[in-house]
Amino acid sequence: DARVQPGWSGNPGREDHPIQSGFYCNLQEELTSNVDDVFGRNAFPAKEYLCDGGVDFKDDLIEAGKTMHKVTTLVLEAARDAAESQAQARGSKGESMRHIVTQSETFLPLRLTYYDANHCREDTLVGGQYMLPWHVDFNTATAFISAQWIDEDHALKGSGNDCREDKDDNPERKAGLLLRNASGDIVPASIAEDCILVQLGAYAQIASGGLLRAGPHAVGLQNESLETHPTQGRLTLGLFTYAPWDARMLPPNKGDEAYVLEDDFGGLMKRAYTGDTVLAGFQSFADYMNAPRSQ
Repeated sequence: DARVQPGWSGNPGREDHPIQSGFYCNLQEELTSNVDDVFGRNAFPAKEYLCDGGVDFKDDLIEAGKTMHKVTTLVLEAARDAAESQAQARGSKGESMRHIVTQSETFLPLRLTYYDANHCREDTLVGGQYMLPWHVDFNTATAFISAQWIDEDHALKGSGNDCREDKDDNPERKAGLLLRNASGDIVPASIAEDCILVQLGAYAQIASGGLLRAGPHAVGLQNESLETHPTQGRLTLGLFTYAPWDARMLPPNKGDEAYVLEDDFGGLMKRAYTGDTVLAGFQSFADYMNAPRSQ
């Protein structure tokens, strides 16, 4: 009953990779014992299906999630303060920005995702091939820790190892998580092992009337490494912070639409600007990301 899926081949529903990944749990349930009505109750893999009997798997995962949650909350509070200052400078009230933090506590999915070594997917919206196409997350904010690149041959033999021993040859320096920064440049995130990266999602941009900005991102291919590391897959852990399911993807003022959609990379934010509830938007976004090809 655990929420696990095969490694992602880029064609959801047709994966047949033997390495299991795509594990989800709702961190909020572990923090408060409250079960989300939409997501349902957490279910962790049975220990006999995990390496070394699953020693500390749940505890380690939840402890990592707690730290990521603390950092995300600090970032959201700083973003709220910045948005309130900008709103006041523009002559509008900043009080409405507080819900970006206070309402983002109901659903906190913690997701462990594995990308197959030879997986690639065409992005017809922006162009090019990626492990994961360009998008903005539909939620309020997303936190990531440093990714691991796994040698699949070793992993399938039960001795999976991180392929980052040579830090100068770390694939994450050239590919992996790609970010579009405020200057419009595309750069590898290259998250250090002792850092947590937090980026804002579409809800934060819309709910702030465009004062805050979502971070377009993709997971790029490590083409240059395929000759020397043909079996490297990528393992990531992310924490996704959501507003309540019934919150709407609408700015506080009707006149904010143009500003919300300003500098819209690939039209990604326009897809999020639906006026629907967070739940309906999430379902639409999931359908888009899980289609055999980006539409």
